[in-house]
Amino acid sequence: MQHLPASTLAAREGRTVVIADIDDAPELADRSLGGVEELRALGVRAVLSAPIVAQDRPVGSLTAHRDTALAWSQGDQLLLEAVAAEAGLAIRLSRLLEENRARLGQQTALLRAAQVLSGELELGAVLERLVDEVAALLRADASDCYLYDRERSVLRCVAVHGFDDSLVGFEFPATRGLAGLAIREGRPLVGGEYGSLADGVPHDAYDGFTDAIAAPMRWSDDVQGVLGVGRRSGHAFSSRDADVLEAFAGLASLALRNAQTFTRSSRQARVQRGFYRIASVLGQSLSRTATLEAIAQAAAEALGGAAAAVLVPVGRRLTLSGSHQLADGFAAVLRDGAEDGDGPLARAASQGRIIAAPTLVDDERLPATWRETAAASGYRALLAVPVESPRHEAGGLVAVLFTEERVFTDDDLELARHLADATRGALERRTKRARARTAAHAHRAAPDE
Repeated sequence: MQHLPASTLAAREGRTVVIADIDDAPELADRSLGGVEELRALGVRAVLSAPIVAQDRPVGSLTAHRDTALAWSQGDQLLLEAVAAEAGLAIRLSRLLEENRARLGQQTALLRAAQVLSGELELGAVLERLVDEVAALLRADASDCYLYDRERSVLRCVAVHGFDDSLVGFEFPATRGLAGLAIREGRPLVGGEYGSLADGVPHDAYDGFTDAIAAPMRWSDDVQGVLGVGRRSGHAFSSRDADVLEAFAGLASLALRNAQTFTRSSRQARVQRGFYRIASVLGQSLSRTATLEAIAQAAAEALGGAAAAVLVPVGRRLTLSGSHQLADGFAAVLRDGAEDGDGPLARAASQGRIIAAPTLVDDERLPATWRETAAASGYRALLAVPVESPRHEAGGLVAVLFTEERVFTDDDLELARHLADATRGALERRTKRARARTAAHAHRAAPDE
């Protein structure tokens, strides 16, 4: 390492070093880091190096080299840091193994969990496997994993072992129980006489437990959740057990980070496909029906919906004019007209307001026929985006339907607004082209003077 300055700097300062061009990198001028000449001799022009951290201190670095001067993307940096984090966890786990060979079974279970982590991007499946493994490893009667909602200051159960599955989805204030104490302390806590906690978790499922450990799941300085195990036998957990649970909590945190990165990348790709389809509409001479159907497909793809419908006013009623993957029964209802012109949907369309219905069947802003037929068709949530139509002053709606109940985020609403703008552009472009064709046809048909 003494001959590779960027690697030395990353390990020394405990931060990621990003060098697009080693010939324009004053931070590498310190000769104690090693000479840049070594990098040149290896044919290196650009360097990305992330520290490998074990037990809160740098123990090495993971470095990528390029033979051309080129800027590193944020994705490159996130990927290298994630791999370095996995390497740090691996080093820590190997040290635990060296310290006590008798706990080989524990390390084997950790390895299996890490393999699940590296081979599975679905967060729910990874966390389920982790709670199963940690319960078996620590001979616990039950284990659970809660994610932390910082805005609402609550913990929400996402995976269990040894509990009834109905516990999944349960929420409680993040200040309560051993989990709340672990979050405040920022470290795993071992609790004897668990039932005597003054402010325990408010759920009957936790009655009868005598001993427990709770370990916070952390990424950098952010608490992401809590991993816990419990026993009803009265057999106490040791500090070594707490160390093992902390390692599993690190794996769970990394799984959550990887899943978030994967979800973000998948969402970006989906959004790009949707807007590419709208851009394609802008570049083609399509019929009005084909244009509206392409817009419906773009909206469904961009927002991750199962189906979409484009509604425009005909007389005083919003009527289906284009769709994508829409169930026949629901399409028939929309063709008959959604509602009179003074209803909530029509007002939302004319006033340019988005309607978000996380639970479609219970949303009384929507016509009863809509809700009943949507439920029968398997739709559980809806996001209606207003669209200004050049042919209709009142404007229309693009309704995107989802097969699961869904909480719409600020990002979803912002994306919906961008989608409305892009859709308006596509419709305006088509209208201008249609007018131009009509004018050209009229000019050709007029007699020569």
